[in-house]
Amino acid sequence: MRQDFITQFLGDADDENSLLKLALNRGWLNCVGIDTNRKPVYAFFHASFQEYFAAKAIDDWHFFLNHVPKNPSHGTYRIFEPQWKQTILLWLGREEENLKQQKQQFIDALVNFKDRCTAWNSEDVDKGFYEYRAYFLAAAGIAEFRDYYKADEIVAQIIKWGFGYLDKKQNWISSLKAIITKEARSALKQINRTAAITALKQLLESNHLDEETSLRVVLNLGQISIGNEFFIIALLRLLQFDSLDKNARRQTAESLGTIDPGNQTAIATLVQLLQSTTVDDDTRRQTAESLEKIDPGNQTAITTLVQLLQSTTVDDETRRQTAESLGKIDSGNQTVIAALVQLLQSTTVDDDTRWQAADSLGKIDPGNQTAIATLVQLLQSTTVDDYTRWQAADSLGKIDPGNQTAIATLVQLLQSAVDGYTRWQAADSLGKIDPGNQIAIAALVQPLQSTTVDDDTRWQAADSLGKIDPGNQTAIVALVQLLQSAVDGYTRWQAADSLGKIDPGNEIAIAALVQLLQSATVDHYTRWLAASSLGEIIQNNKHRFEVVKALSDYWLLNDDYYNLAWKCAQNMPYPDFYRAWHQHNIVTHTMRSLKKILFTKII
Repeated sequence: MRQDFITQFLGDADDENSLLKLALNRGWLNCVGIDTNRKPVYAFFHASFQEYFAAKAIDDWHFFLNHVPKNPSHGTYRIFEPQWKQTILLWLGREEENLKQQKQQFIDALVNFKDRCTAWNSEDVDKGFYEYRAYFLAAAGIAEFRDYYKADEIVAQIIKWGFGYLDKKQNWISSLKAIITKEARSALKQINRTAAITALKQLLESNHLDEETSLRVVLNLGQISIGNEFFIIALLRLLQFDSLDKNARRQTAESLGTIDPGNQTAIATLVQLLQSTTVDDDTRRQTAESLEKIDPGNQTAITTLVQLLQSTTVDDETRRQTAESLGKIDSGNQTVIAALVQLLQSTTVDDDTRWQAADSLGKIDPGNQTAIATLVQLLQSTTVDDYTRWQAADSLGKIDPGNQTAIATLVQLLQSAVDGYTRWQAADSLGKIDPGNQIAIAALVQPLQSTTVDDDTRWQAADSLGKIDPGNQTAIVALVQLLQSAVDGYTRWQAADSLGKIDPGNEIAIAALVQLLQSATVDHYTRWLAASSLGEIIQNNKHRFEVVKALSDYWLLNDDYYNLAWKCAQNMPYPDFYRAWHQHNIVTHTMRSLKKILFTKII
């Protein structure tokens, strides 16, 4: 805030009795620089001061929301602007009696908000994107305004969305359910804490829940009520369910140990699982990891993993995974290192297992010479295939950065008569372990300029080149050319996805993905991939507008595309989303009007 502005309200800084002088002395306001006229510029010590004073200055809830259903561009929708959320909550927390009715009306408006952007039919799932957002804001709001007369109904609805136990008989759209469930559970953390805990406790004490849903409820209760005695009792109760499967039992025990470190019941449960004769080796390994998390250095966990390593009944892959797990929880464990070395020296394991074992050994014991020697040996062997040689070189470059044998092998692979796929892999690895390596860059440029390589190899080369040499124009040009050529839908998606990642915001990439989204000729899977890519690379409202328009125009909003539309709705002003959503209706209405005018003139 400029000095000439702030002094209008708070007086002059030189006046010892001014409010500005008092605010500066208390540190509420601070001089943060000077303007072009060399006069002070001030800012609040923290944004909360700014948000609080803004809340104090607002006397009408319509400042936050003035809904014009059929023409949102004439309305006000600050409720959907993230920067206003804290001000809204502070406004709802104001204690003036004359605002009580206004706050009731405001939360009513949030709960009953209709966005007219709904594209599915279900008895219970009938809210639009912005209707959910408004409802979740109302849920956060009742934590500040606890006198809201329907607060219990809001809490009940949030819990219903969060756990969905009442909706098993309904035909939920799974993608919608996953998103709303996540948002609802997040909202529980912001809601009136006492009311949420009470509602969750009542839910747990009912007889409506199966063990799996009970576990989800308990874990969510733990997030808003860490250390709560009831939460610990609920976890203990879950462990007593005979029908709880082994994986859920492990998760429950781990959660109990996390919130109540050293809890002997949790430790005993995991130990019991480890000693069970009915669990498979993979579950035993995961259980040992869980036990180590809640009871570091637990000898039962370490002993179990060592026994697995030494067992003659487990396969080589399980032995390697076990060694890697044990290496994480007991770094430098000599038994682990010895087991992996033994695996490497075995004459019965194949080259692929040998590479994996050396890779694991290098991770848990950096610089281990046996691991390095094994990988070098693999690289120098005349019997291993090119693919294994590439894998070994890639691992060697990671565990021994700058290793000249690894670099030399990859260069050799690039210069030999290997197939296009292996050449791309070698160049990709070389670029990662030796950034800026000109041989790698040149090897990737070569297929892009060739007229004989297939489209898939060209895409892979361009994708790798863009990663190891960001902004490389050859890669960008090659991907653009691919998009403009007569490639199939899947290759078009691959090229557009790569282009969007190595050249963020590239209009050609986004246009190509939107086109795939609208295409009736590509298969469902490719269309879903295009939607997924768009969710990652779109950057502004212009991009989101085109995506929403495509989704609504072709009525693609089903299980696979809801997530993309939701992401757009979280980041677009409501009037823009509304306009994009109804764009095809506007065009249709305009065309009908023109036809009517022309028909009238003809008559």
